[in-house]
Amino acid sequence: MWTVSRSVFATVAVSLLLSCSSQRVVLPTIPEGTVELITLATVVDVSRETARTWPEKFCSLEIGMSRREVQEIMGLPTDSTASSTNNLDNYNAWGFTLYIFYDVDDLVLKMTSLGDPSVPCGDRGY
Repeated sequence: MWTVSRSVFATVAVSLLLSCSSQRVVLPTIPEGTVELITLATVVDVSRETARTWPEKFCSLEIGMSRREVQEIMGLPTDSTASSTNNLDNYNAWGFTLYIFYDVDDLVLKMTSLGDPSVPCGDRGY
């Protein structure tokens, strides 16, 4: 479980309100201190040397691998989202943008490098 500051929660709440402007949205009262959320994207910073290893590692991945297996090979993603609408890991740094999409059981469905020429294996999956 993640602990999020009140200002971050407020920013998310405003974004939600703007995206749902045609619907009435009731937000809970935000207590002083912090609010615990069940899901939240994580953000990781990586070195240039680490990012340079991604293309080879990315090409060694296979459809059907678990998220844990992927992260054991690739390392922690720079951005990871697990929600009912998005379930993916993103490796985005130093000119690389690699996406790995998962199903509800956290098994790889699709991998894309967005046509990056430094990733020889290209896109795989559905």
